[in-house]
Order: sequence, then C-alpha cells, then structure tokens
Amino acid sequence: MIMAKGIFITAVGTDIGKTTVSCILIKLLKKRGIDCGVMKPVQCAGNDAEILMRASCVKDGKVLVNPFFLKHSYAPLLAFKKEGIKFRKKIVLDSFEKLSNLHQFMLVEGAGGLLVPLTKDYFISDLAADLGLPLVIVADVGLGAINHTLLTIEHAKNKGLKIAGLIFNTRGPRPGVVESTNPGIIKSISNIPVLGVVPHNNFRNIKIMLDGIINA
Repeated sequence: MIMAKGIFITAVGTDIGKTTVSCILIKLLKKRGIDCGVMKPVQCAGNDAEILMRASCVKDGKVLVNPFFLKHSYAPLLAFKKEGIKFRKKIVLDSFEKLSNLHQFMLVEGAGGLLVPLTKDYFISDLAADLGLPLVIVADVGLGAINHTLLTIEHAKNKGLKIAGLIFNTRGPRPGVVESTNPGIIKSISNIPVLGVVPHNNFRNIKIMLDGIINA
C-alpha cells in the first residue's frame, strides 16, 4: 500500500457523474490553495483524463495520469481483451507514486463502480485498496439509489476500504419526493456522512464538506 494524501472517486455505477464531481472537488481544493494532482488509471474511450487535467491545470505527462487508455467504450475487462492489452497493476502503482511525489494531494478517478473487473480476479476496489486512498462514493438520488449505494458501501467495508463520504449527483431539473429523501435515508442506514449534493446544472451553489475529504 502506498501512503499518500488523497481520495479515490468511485460511483454506484457508470455515468453517475464521477468526472463532474471530481472537477468540482479539484476546483474547491485549488481554492483552498491545495496542489491537487489527478489520475485516471483506466479509461475506456472518452476524454475524462483530459478533463481532469484541465480542471487541475497540471502539466504532468498524459501517460502518468492515464496509464491505460482503451479505444473501445466497453467494460475494461472486455476492452483489454479486445485490444490485446494486459492490465498491469505495477504500472498504475508506479505512476501513482511518481504523481503523489509531485503533488500535495491526489484525486484518483476509478472506472465505473467498485466491482468493475480489470482482470478476472482484480477489481477497481482492489486498486483502491492498493493505492491506500479513502473513497468518495458518487451516487444518484433517483429510484434504486438506496439499493445501489448500500451495496457499494457494503462491498467497500468488506474490502476494508475507508469511506470518506458520499456525494449525491442530482441529474433531473426537478427533484421529487424520492430524490429529495434518498440521501437522508441512505445516511441514516449506513452512517456514512453525506459530503454534499450536486444540484442539476447549477455548480455555483454547491456546498461540499471539503474538510471531510482533506482530513479523511
């Protein structure tokens, strides 16, 4: 396990808003005067790594920030197989160690959720454990969020991962009763702190408990 200051951003699924939340956190950290390095160890198509790099204004090499870029927009295990590339944990850990020596704080964004496999017996949760970073779990607020979020929390605990807290991403313009009450229900059941709720398309009025992340 590498001992470095930072957080690992994961989610209860794909397209929940990890990169959006990551960029918000990066900008808040920068406002605090914290030099935040970024990393997207595995990326399947898209430009998440570039978005993180622009948000943080880092000048680190792309190969360090994103050691494994896969052209296909598949689950990583299938994309690795399709492109004839073998995932190597050591490459990610070495890149992370180099970046963590350059920056005061590291934000690492996973791929999908914790049980996304990178090999048949190595998952995103294993990578988070090897990096030694506490989790920030990004969750939806809609129907199904309770089940998905509690399952993610349970798996994290079973893996011995520390959870800094939850951030809920509101993806609809008019939250109803379900969307308004789910975060509180999840908090009351899990006893995991809610660090913030991201309003739909309104990034100016976001209140994030940043100390819960910095001091995790």
